[in-house]
Amino acid sequence: MRFMGLALWVWGMAALVSAHPISMTQTDVFATRQSLKVSIDLFVEDLFLFHGLEPTDDNFLRKEDILAASEKHKAFLLERFIVRDAQGVPISGKVIDVKMGSLDDKGIPMAELMAHSLVYQIEYPLPPGTTFLTFAQSLGTTQFGFPAVMMLRIKQEGSEVPYVAEMRSNEPHTVHLDWDHPPLSSEASEKEWQEWESTRREKSLGITSYSSVYSFLYIENYEVRHEVLVPLLTLEASVPIKRADPDFLDVAEQESAGPAIKEFFTKANPITIDGVKVAPLIDRVDFYGLDFKDFAQKADQRRVSMVNARVGVILRYPCKSPPERVEVAWDFFNKYVWGAQMVIFTDDKNYTQFFSPYQKTYLWSSPGRSALPTLDHVSQSLRPLPTWSIPFASAAFVVVGIIGAVIGRTRPLRAAAFLSIDLFVAALLWNQFRIEVPSPLATVPRLDSEEARSVFDRLLQNVYRSFDYQNDDQIYDALHRSLAGSILQKTYLAIKQGLVVMEQGGAQARVTKVSLIDGRESPAPGKDPRGFEYHATWQVEGTVEHWGHIHQRVNEYQANFSVEPVGDAWKITAMNVESDRRKSFRTRVRTFQ
Repeated sequence: MRFMGLALWVWGMAALVSAHPISMTQTDVFATRQSLKVSIDLFVEDLFLFHGLEPTDDNFLRKEDILAASEKHKAFLLERFIVRDAQGVPISGKVIDVKMGSLDDKGIPMAELMAHSLVYQIEYPLPPGTTFLTFAQSLGTTQFGFPAVMMLRIKQEGSEVPYVAEMRSNEPHTVHLDWDHPPLSSEASEKEWQEWESTRREKSLGITSYSSVYSFLYIENYEVRHEVLVPLLTLEASVPIKRADPDFLDVAEQESAGPAIKEFFTKANPITIDGVKVAPLIDRVDFYGLDFKDFAQKADQRRVSMVNARVGVILRYPCKSPPERVEVAWDFFNKYVWGAQMVIFTDDKNYTQFFSPYQKTYLWSSPGRSALPTLDHVSQSLRPLPTWSIPFASAAFVVVGIIGAVIGRTRPLRAAAFLSIDLFVAALLWNQFRIEVPSPLATVPRLDSEEARSVFDRLLQNVYRSFDYQNDDQIYDALHRSLAGSILQKTYLAIKQGLVVMEQGGAQARVTKVSLIDGRESPAPGKDPRGFEYHATWQVEGTVEHWGHIHQRVNEYQANFSVEPVGDAWKITAMNVESDRRKSFRTRVRTFQ
């Protein structure tokens, strides 16, 4: 009889496993600003699997065993269904009710365990201002010998449409509860949903998923840059990260993990430029918490949570000339990464590439890039300044002769002889050693106000366009076309410093627009009278792009300049900056297909 009961139980389990090989749980979460109300709907089968219930000889689970196990399951769920805040700290919950249908006094047949369910009501109080929540479950582990899948639905107060996710064991899922911009109602139009998604994307700077790997490739004239954003837990599946606390990574541990992470990405994503495999320069390895969204900024060093932190890696591949062919290999796959999408940006174009174990490479070929514009001199066509040509040596001898004659007037013959010789030498030197001096009687040619503004504006544009070039020699050569004298180095350093965007980790902005707002000219005392002083107010718009979004900054400057003709060109010969202030700073998401 005992053998028969065991055989029936084995048969029942075989049928159960074949029909339902994994633990399936439905969890509904209703989120308010103050709390979470969680309903976990599960089968009585879970009580049997997780609490070691023994069936009777006639293959029933006893009623009293089921009730006792349902009480034990409260602590089990609180331990294995975890809700964490933005810092990764678990939020304590409390089971407030358990609902279960009526049970026959004899219990439930083993074959009907999936026909009976329980609903656990759990409440989690939320700290004020909570917007990020990370959910995780470990209901099925190797300890029990089978996986568990939880269907998670999170409905935010004020919205009828829930967030939906399928959570496997130990795979966390993070949601952002935007109380000012909750999901729309189910009756909203497609246009309204598109606008909602666009606003959501702008607010999150395009990084809308907290469990996805993001990859951005920038192909520029003198550099290829690869930026990868990956969840820390996803990365750990490929790069072991040592730590004292399994749930957190402190600052010292982040620094210790840096070299291994750099080595991994150097090997996992090799890049070949024009047939040459280029070793990357690792710009940064940053660890970000959930409340950090502008990944172009340098992250503050602080402890991060393993379950919801992300790692940002920037790899730079320098080029000596604009690349013609760039080949990227992607070999970053693990149990969390089955595929990855890369967005490629080049000039104003973008492309997408999806990598999988069956498609690991991407080849970009240049469609042809326009060469950098040649910066020409700002030519000047003023007539030469009228001058007098003075025979300096002859005049000197004449003066000496006259002085000698006056001094030797007591001896007329000797004085006359001295003067004659002196005048003869002066005559011989008449065309030698002449000097040119401005004519005091001539009118000085000058530019009018419009012409002066045009000349200065062209010089100003040239100065900033010089920084489109790559190395210092090229920049200096370009600046020399518009600057003269010691001002060249001073201007180079001043503009170089002005283009550095400290908010973006010291990245150099690319100048997109230079606008002369106001200016007035005045004579240049003590210098070439054809030149002029120019008091200018101008604005410089620069951009820095990282992680698929663009930071745009506009600065306004005021300065006094000296502009003079040097040879056949106008050049700036002096500069005194009076003010420098930021006019605007905004961030926008770059659109891509």
